[in-house]
Amino acid sequence: MISDLDAAKLCLAAYTGKSAGWEKWLDVGGVVAGIKKVADITIVAFRGSDSCEDWLRDLDEVPEEHPDLGYVHSGFLEGMDAFYGVLRPLLKGDIYLVGHSLGAAHACILAGLMAEHPPKRLSLFGCPRPGFEELRKLVMKSWPMITSYRNRDDPVTEVPYLLGLYEHIIEPTRLFSPTNPLNPASEHSIYLYIEALQK
Repeated sequence: MISDLDAAKLCLAAYTGKSAGWEKWLDVGGVVAGIKKVADITIVAFRGSDSCEDWLRDLDEVPEEHPDLGYVHSGFLEGMDAFYGVLRPLLKGDIYLVGHSLGAAHACILAGLMAEHPPKRLSLFGCPRPGFEELRKLVMKSWPMITSYRNRDDPVTEVPYLLGLYEHIIEPTRLFSPTNPLNPASEHSIYLYIEALQK
């Protein structure tokens, strides 16, 4: 078992790329994650937004209907089916999915794609709303252990909205990092999530 603090640190490591000592580093269609093995656990740590391509995906919030997931954020969905196809042979033992920001949305969508063989754990930090009610119900039906956090007034957890149709898998638990930036957007930093969990 890894702690939520460990999961947040893995999210941070996902931003540093291949050099962070991953067993496998995947970049499939712009969906990026590091794979780490701990005993009989396979951890998939998704990187958040780190490129122009990522930011464009974040803004592409028109809902797209997926045959298994229902309506999801089209930018978050882009590349996920191909990513899962490459990832599937690497999944052994208990599966933990972790992610920050865009990476958290990717973790939620992958949990939905894995519904027949669900992950054991889903750890989310600063997660935007990834899809409609069908995705939430699909993930909750398999009932992985889920933790989701929002640091202070992190605005990313409030988007997208679209008349209330987009939903969180579970509502995030509020954290309060000791550092309190004047700009609420700065509260989205994975460093502050780690700081809050270390309190």
